[in-house]
Amino acid sequence: LNHIDEELINEANPESENKKILYSKKFNKAMRIILPMAAAVALVFMGIQVTNNDTIANHQKNSGHSLNSDYVGIKSGESLGTVYKTAANYGELYDSLSDTKYIIDEDAKFETETAEDSNTNSSDKQTSTGTNSSNKTDYSKTNLMTEGVDESDVVKTNGKFIYATKSRDISITDISNGTPKESVSFKPGYAAPSDRILELFVTEDKLLVVTDHFKESSEKGNETIVYCYDINDGANPKLIGSMKQDGYFYTARKVNDIVYVFTNQNIRKPSMAKEEAVTKEKLSSWVPQINDKSINSECIYTTNESTGGTLVSSFNITDPTKIIDSKLVMNGGSEIYVSEDTVYFYRTIYSNRMITEISKMKYDNGLLTVENDNSTSVGGSIRDSFAIRQHNGSLFVLATESENSQTGRSVDNNTLYVFDKDLKQVGELSDIARDERVYAARFVGDYVYFITYKETDPLFVAEIKDPKNPKILGELKVTGFSEYLHSWDENHILGIGYGDANQGTNSRAIKLVMFDVTDPANPKEENQYIIKDPGYFCEVMHNYKAILASPEKNLIGFAANKYYMFSYSKEKGFSVVAKEKLKEASTEGYRGLYVGNNIYVASGAEVIHVK
Repeated sequence: LNHIDEELINEANPESENKKILYSKKFNKAMRIILPMAAAVALVFMGIQVTNNDTIANHQKNSGHSLNSDYVGIKSGESLGTVYKTAANYGELYDSLSDTKYIIDEDAKFETETAEDSNTNSSDKQTSTGTNSSNKTDYSKTNLMTEGVDESDVVKTNGKFIYATKSRDISITDISNGTPKESVSFKPGYAAPSDRILELFVTEDKLLVVTDHFKESSEKGNETIVYCYDINDGANPKLIGSMKQDGYFYTARKVNDIVYVFTNQNIRKPSMAKEEAVTKEKLSSWVPQINDKSINSECIYTTNESTGGTLVSSFNITDPTKIIDSKLVMNGGSEIYVSEDTVYFYRTIYSNRMITEISKMKYDNGLLTVENDNSTSVGGSIRDSFAIRQHNGSLFVLATESENSQTGRSVDNNTLYVFDKDLKQVGELSDIARDERVYAARFVGDYVYFITYKETDPLFVAEIKDPKNPKILGELKVTGFSEYLHSWDENHILGIGYGDANQGTNSRAIKLVMFDVTDPANPKEENQYIIKDPGYFCEVMHNYKAILASPEKNLIGFAANKYYMFSYSKEKGFSVVAKEKLKEASTEGYRGLYVGNNIYVASGAEVIHVK
């Protein structure tokens, strides 16, 4: 658990509503890591031995633990075939819940729906059209995982206004003339006063607001509601419509005018008999809803080991009331990686050892296709959001697995797996940086750069041009370690992490380093910069959306105890452009922005015009 920030504990009693929201998102993600690991540790004390060979040995079935005996005998990288089965009817969904080995102990009931024949189903799919206006103003965008796939965030701009989440309001600041005007607050028409704003999308003329709604009428169920506004009058949003779906908000993506909403959803086995549960009167009490319609059974992909899953829906921002498509994948609440055309679900499973199951769903203009015949696995876990990437039709996965050595000591081992479009393994690079673990990764073209750490901070460069034969080209060892890597230009990789006590600094002092990778076989540390006494917490270490990194503007910005902005040159290294004092004690949720030649630091609490 070394990569879980200690601030997760320190922020357990947040002082503000914004911190509560941000903490909740960090906590939920951490729990997806911690809870299964805790189960695995418990099993060790129960006498189940973890082995260090590549084959998962047999183990006793334990219905009270998140284990999957179906993985006995599966080797790392071996195809898992069909993991999910389409539910032909709600009776099959009911039966899959009855057969579940591991049930998430979480209350989740839903508002009553009228009739099964009013369900959201495949026949209701809408073809979507819409304009995507070209941007005339040069302004910064959210730092994204995949180019062309926009992501919701807490601060957004369209070059004319800055929109930022502020507890239950949205702060709107007019920057059309460069100098920020006084911010105004806008409150969406919530379904309930206790609803919270989570994240936003902003286009030239649209504002999408993602909110969390606690459904009191359904006991402990949660619902995600997305409101869409016209912002041609930027400071006075006009409601176009809204959509809602059951579950806790996980993330959202936008490609052109199509939005994809992902929520984590649990289905509890109804206490009633199957014959009663599938009737029109009872159906909606346990089947997830999207826009007050139960998702069609044929859009549900079941498995026999979990009642939790990822609920996905799509809509066009011109009319959010019309759902294009929806799917519920019963995957236990996976992490996701979204490429330009595919959603990859990956989750860590514990048997006699840790493995990560990977499956995929294609998406195109709102239409969703779960490829349930193709799933695979890798040994260990994916420790960084950028350690999984689709490139030229292949999927590359960098995983870290802990093994028991002959002395009984746990030893980390890292492997780069390569899969084709059908998730069949075609290549592998194993035994990378043995006894160290991956802290940060970045795929750039035909290369992958990654940082491992134990006592020093090795930067590895691997070539992935030939998917069947990936190979290490170069390695560089430096002090400290990087938590985040960013492609600065074709010859440089930016690293942000922590310094080393041997450098005469606090080991939590933030360190910037620029790696010269002009010669991939011989990477070099070109320059570094230590922020002394930066404050303990830096959001960019765990949230890539928190950084402003623009080679075109020569700007690198992020919040620590203050908001720091740097420029960079080979000759001068990192130069401090600005160091802005922040109003909020918690610096999480601050973003750096530029519009033309104007630079801003913004949050829901303030907008600073950097001089």
